[in-house]
Amino acid sequence: MYVGIGSLLFGRDLPRKIRLDWSSIEAQCSYVSCKDCSVQSISLLKEFSDVFGKPVGIIKNFKAELVLIDNAAPRFFKAWLIAFALREKGNQELQKMKEAGVIERVEHSESASSLVVVLKSDRRVGITGDFKRTVNPQLCVTQFPLALAKDLFESVLGGIAFYKLDGSDDFHQ
Repeated sequence: MYVGIGSLLFGRDLPRKIRLDWSSIEAQCSYVSCKDCSVQSISLLKEFSDVFGKPVGIIKNFKAELVLIDNAAPRFFKAWLIAFALREKGNQELQKMKEAGVIERVEHSESASSLVVVLKSDRRVGITGDFKRTVNPQLCVTQFPLALAKDLFESVLGGIAFYKLDGSDDFHQ
């Protein structure tokens, strides 16, 4: 997979290099676990537990910097209605996020983005903010061109096995 122009993030040879028995790996709760793995595979899972382990809490020792345009001002949008069928799961997920330190409750704010709650393929809910009307238009963003689909398909031409890497709550990581 390419990010930007020419910087390789993962190649097709990744599964062979880390030598896991992919047929015995199962995803549970969005983190990697392994049944009947070789000693070498288990040692790799332990050594790189920060990559393969279940993420908990907030990123430590990292400070993000958002550069705002000159005339940036707080924008407040009221909450969208959440489908009744998703409300209980949504509330449970918000509680988990609060307990993990990903979010915190505030009583007052000059800026607010609506929540987006979606049902994932594993029947859990995903929650994120809709920042396209609040934060995104007010950011100074360095543009990186995305690879075209045809270039991506050409780079995997002749491949025989493809893997899906899905980070747990990747938007919040």
